[in-house]
Amino acid sequence: MAHNDIKLENILLKSYGDKVPIAKYADFGLSCTDKTRPDIFGTLQKCGKQGSILYVSPDNSHAYAEDITLDLSQKNDIWALGIIFRTLATGNNKQMPFENINELILRDGEDTNPNDFIDMMIDNWENNEPTIPVVYDTTKFADTDEGKSQAESRDKIVMEVIELMSATRAENRPSAEELLEYINNKLVI
Repeated sequence: MAHNDIKLENILLKSYGDKVPIAKYADFGLSCTDKTRPDIFGTLQKCGKQGSILYVSPDNSHAYAEDITLDLSQKNDIWALGIIFRTLATGNNKQMPFENINELILRDGEDTNPNDFIDMMIDNWENNEPTIPVVYDTTKFADTDEGKSQAESRDKIVMEVIELMSATRAENRPSAEELLEYINNKLVI
């Protein structure tokens, strides 16, 4: 299954007293499946071109609707989560993974033409453009040398994970399972 519309607006936080809030997805209206399990996914639609434009991957922008598979939709979900992680890491909800897209958004703001955005994403996909690295630094919040060292290690993992999720081509982007395995392996000390 793929959500197909992962964006900040569709992530809700549920508080449980003094504990850290739990993030939950909302709005499964565009969710899709490949229909191989009608007993479970019987009411879901076949995957196709969907989602909010700022969170659609270059591959999904490039593909014809009939060519979008469940695998590509799931990799698009990983891309969209990468956009969210990038936003959370930088504190900037206008920073996209490609310089030309950032320039377009800065230039046109709310009046950005969706066709211009899609054309640029397709160009980025066709040229296999590299994405902009994320700079994430929490060491300034550490009180001790040991704390700074731990912060550097965590920051490096955050930047690596966002980089993996932001791969221009779907075949270079990890699946959710591969991403969790990568993170778990990095966190083992």
